[in-house]
Amino acid sequence: MIDLASVRVVHGSVINRMTKKEITPHVAFISFCPYATNLFCATGSALFKLYEIDHQTVNQQMIHFRAEFYVFTCHCWLDANSILVLKI
Repeated sequence: MIDLASVRVVHGSVINRMTKKEITPHVAFISFCPYATNLFCATGSALFKLYEIDHQTVNQQMIHFRAEFYVFTCHCWLDANSILVLKI
């Protein structure tokens, strides 16, 4: 069993390349995938990250877009490979 309270989702501040300002990501919503219970997603201000739990470790999945441009307010799992995300 993994103690999820010890998992650090935010890894420090990022620089918004458009405004040249430093942004500290804030977690707004975390959920586990109902189709694959070893996956969870964290979204928020300048934050969209996917994680996979593998035995006793938590691994961050690669996402190929720049989250620092957006504020993600919530998300919903459509299936194990698809997430619907609301941004403002």
